[in-house]
Amino acid sequence: MGYVGTKVTQNVVSTSEIIDGTVTGDDLASDIAISTSGAVNFTGTVTGTAMVLLNTTTISSATASVIWNSTLITTTYSDYRVRIHSYEPVTDGERPQMYVSTDNGSSFVDGNTQGQFYRRITNSGGNTGLEDDNQDHYIFLGGGCGNDDGEGSSFIVDLIGLTQANCKKYITYNHIGKEPTQAYMWNGGAFINTTSAINYLKIQSASGNITQGTFSLYGMNR
Repeated sequence: MGYVGTKVTQNVVSTSEIIDGTVTGDDLASDIAISTSGAVNFTGTVTGTAMVLLNTTTISSATASVIWNSTLITTTYSDYRVRIHSYEPVTDGERPQMYVSTDNGSSFVDGNTQGQFYRRITNSGGNTGLEDDNQDHYIFLGGGCGNDDGEGSSFIVDLIGLTQANCKKYITYNHIGKEPTQAYMWNGGAFINTTSAINYLKIQSASGNITQGTFSLYGMNR
């Protein structure tokens, strides 16, 4: 008897040849490639990803701080990443600060023994060398940020071992921004001087409120 229907060649199936709901996860190989010019919608849980977006908070008016608590920061992930886009403080020139807590915000880890360090690079040659700056209960995320037209700053902050007990935690960050006459970058890091699991993060300006920014928290698998 001859072949009836559409013949599949070279292990390629177009979407027009699949009846809706007839292919389940059990029917797929462990490694598949999807090529489409349209949208692909997944239902259920996508596992095995290295970085998972947990929350995004967008600020468009004066706000005291951005907080992520133990509802989001759990032992599901040992490492976390914070991405901040188009950050501006209400008070011009104020730097952003990060606070960490082991008791969901009731108190904050002392910053005086956290070993912070950073350096600044600009495209006009005004560079600073390596500096250390230990502060009480917070970690600087670079230097001051402008709020004039055409100014703004963005950040990537990695927090290593954040929710692990019995070990120190480490932070690295890159902070890039624009001033009226130059672009600049701060990079630095710190270790968090506690062996308890961190379950709370707070970001705020050194003085005054935050007026603008998009703040995203990611959980990271090793």
